[in-house]
Amino acid sequence: MADYPAAQPHGPIEKRLDDVYWVQGSIRMGPGMRISRNMVLVRQDGELTVLNPVRLDEATEANLKKLGTVKHAVRLGYFHGMDDRYYVERLGAKLWCQDGSSHHPEPIPDVIMDGATKLPIADATLFVFRKAKHPECAVLLPRDGGLLVTCDSVQHHVGTPMCSIIAKLVLRAMG
Repeated sequence: MADYPAAQPHGPIEKRLDDVYWVQGSIRMGPGMRISRNMVLVRQDGELTVLNPVRLDEATEANLKKLGTVKHAVRLGYFHGMDDRYYVERLGAKLWCQDGSSHHPEPIPDVIMDGATKLPIADATLFVFRKAKHPECAVLLPRDGGLLVTCDSVQHHVGTPMCSIIAKLVLRAMG
C-alpha cells in the first residue's frame, strides 16, 4: 500500500452554491503552527473537480463519494499538492497544474495549465498570476454573482478556527 500523508484536521463538506462545495482543512507548518487551507469541489454531470485537494478522513471521504466521482484534481498554488497523489492514485483523478509547479513533484501532472487552458468546469475561467515568484493561478466561477477560488496569492481570512494561536498572531501581523 502506498504511503500518503495522513488526513489533517478539517471540517465537513459544506454546500456553498448549487453544485459547489467547500471544505476547510488545516496543515501543520511547524511546532505549534497550524494554518487553514481550503478545498473547493465543483460538481458537473455527476463528476467532481477538486480545486486545491485536501485529504479527508474516511467518513468525510465517504460523503465526498456520495456527491459524485472525482475526475479532476486542480492544484492552484505552488506550495499546495501534498494530497494530490492520494486523489490521483486512490480516487482516480486527473491532475492539473501549472508548468514549474514542482514543490510536490509527484504525481506527474496529466494537464499543464496556462492562460489558454480550458478547465474541466464548463463555465470556469483560469487566471494565471504571470509575475508570481512561483506558479499560481485562480479560478473564476461566474455563478450567483461570481466566485473566485484562489490559493496563496489572494487571501481573505474571515475567521481562523483551524489555525493555532501562533498562526493567528502571524496572520494578523501579515495583515
